Amino acid sequence: MTQAHIITPQSITIYNAGKPRTFDRSQIDDELMHAVVDALDNDDYDTAIDLLDPSERVKGFFASTGAVTVSNGVVLFNGQIIDNYATRRAIEFVRQGLPVQPLLRFIDKVQQNPSYRAVNELYAFLEAGELPLTCEGNFVAYKKVKRNRNGELVDLFTRCFTNEPGTTVEMPRNEVDEDPTQTCSRGLHVCSHSYLPHFGCGRDSAIVSVSVDPADVVAVPKDYNNSKMRVCRYVVLNVLEEYDPHEEGNYFEGQPLIYDEDEDEDEYEDEDEDEDEDALVW
Repeated sequence: MTQAHIITPQSITIYNAGKPRTFDRSQIDDELMHAVVDALDNDDYDTAIDLLDPSERVKGFFASTGAVTVSNGVVLFNGQIIDNYATRRAIEFVRQGLPVQPLLRFIDKVQQNPSYRAVNELYAFLEAGELPLTCEGNFVAYKKVKRNRNGELVDLFTRCFTNEPGTTVEMPRNEVDEDPTQTCSRGLHVCSHSYLPHFGCGRDSAIVSVSVDPADVVAVPKDYNNSKMRVCRYVVLNVLEEYDPHEEGNYFEGQPLIYDEDEDEDEYEDEDEDEDEDALVW
C-alpha cells in the first residue's frame, strides 16, 4: 500500500492506509518531532501517526474513576463526552504514559462544582500556578496565617478561623463572592506560591499548605495573573514556614516573608471585639 509524507515549516502530512492526515507543527515539541522523523525514516508510518495523534495512541485504553471514564480517545462523565482543558490534558497524559488517575479524580470532583468557569478553567489555573494534585484529586495551595497571643494559628484578617494542621476551615458557599472581577472580596483565600510575596505579613506570621477539593472553588480573581482564589472550604495540611523577626534568613523556598517594621505593638488589644459581619475572610 502506498505510503508518503511531507514536512513543511507549518505542518506534517502523512498518507497512510489510503488516507492523508495533516498535523500542526506548532503543537509538536522537539522531542516528539525527533521520534516522528525516526519512525518515518524507518517507513514505520503507523508509529508516526500514533505519536502525532493522541486519540490513536489511546484507542482501546480504558480507565475510570467515579463518573469519569477515558475510552477510545475521549473522556466521558456519566456517559457524556466532555471536552475542556483538563480532559485534553488527561488524553495527553495517557499518550505520554504519565499517571492519569489523580487527574481523572480531579475531573470527577470538579464536575460537581456549580461554576461553569471552574469546571472549564480551573485545571489551567493549577498548571499555571504549579499547584499539585493529590492522589484523591484535590489540589495543594498555600495560605499566609498568623499566631494569636494564645499561640494558635488563625486567619490574618478576622483571626476567627483556626488554621492549625488538620483543621477543616469552611463557610457557606453562598457567602463567598463568586465575581472574578472583585479582586479582594469575601471568602476563604488561598493562593499559588508565586502570590506569596505580594501579600505582606507582620510578626508571628506563617505559611501553611492546604488541600482544596475542586468542587469548593468559588472564584479566581483576575489580579496577579490569576494566582489566588476564593474557596468555601479547605483542610490545613502543614506549617511550611514561620517568621521570627529575631532570626535571620526567614525564607520560603527563596521568597522572604514581608515584615512590617511599623506594625502596631498593640495589634491584639482589640482582638476580642466583635468582628464586622461584612469583614473579608482571609
